[in-house]
Amino acid sequence: MQKKYKAVLFDLDGTLLDTSLDLSGALNYALKKNGLPERTVNETKQFTGNGIRVLVKRAVPGGEMNPLYEKTFSDFKTRYSAHLLDKTVPYPGIIDVLKKLKNDGYKLAIISNKNDLLVKQIDYFYFDGKIFDVVSGTTPDVPFKPSPEMVNLALLKLGIKKEEALYVGDTNIDFDTAKNANVDVIMVSYGFKPKQFLIDYGVKDIIDSPQELIKRLEDD
Repeated sequence: MQKKYKAVLFDLDGTLLDTSLDLSGALNYALKKNGLPERTVNETKQFTGNGIRVLVKRAVPGGEMNPLYEKTFSDFKTRYSAHLLDKTVPYPGIIDVLKKLKNDGYKLAIISNKNDLLVKQIDYFYFDGKIFDVVSGTTPDVPFKPSPEMVNLALLKLGIKKEEALYVGDTNIDFDTAKNANVDVIMVSYGFKPKQFLIDYGVKDIIDSPQELIKRLEDD
């Protein structure tokens, strides 16, 4: 039987990897260094999704209007770049799921609002640079999600039509990205946004574990 999808596009933070402890660690290092109140891991999770500049903006009292914002942002970038692999871990079962999808003939991609160089570094560290056909992070010439541009470029590189692609993410930014790109989407409840938040946002298709993705794809 012919498969409905030929490609699966994944968000990175909160979907493939739990990066919250490294993000939180770097954020609190920068906040403390600049005499600003620290944030909890859960707060850090809620601040993510729109890239690190917005993450720090949400964490700093007064945001970009705070005179300490740019220094805090710079300190965060330096710290996170040096410690992005310390405590980050793949979600349970995600590696096996990715390998099965690869073996089953799906083309795979990462679409992230994290800096492109960091995304590629993470890809090689956790996935040996061999699982994903396209690995895309942010660059100066491509707008951040929820713009559909990164998805469109990935599909172009993969040679896949929109109706042949499934997007998997964990935040409202991912949901909006998929809708803007006009591709089907499945959201995960184990990431950075609570399941009820996703339901309230209007998400209809939610999985509670990476393994459920395999079943959904087999049922289509």
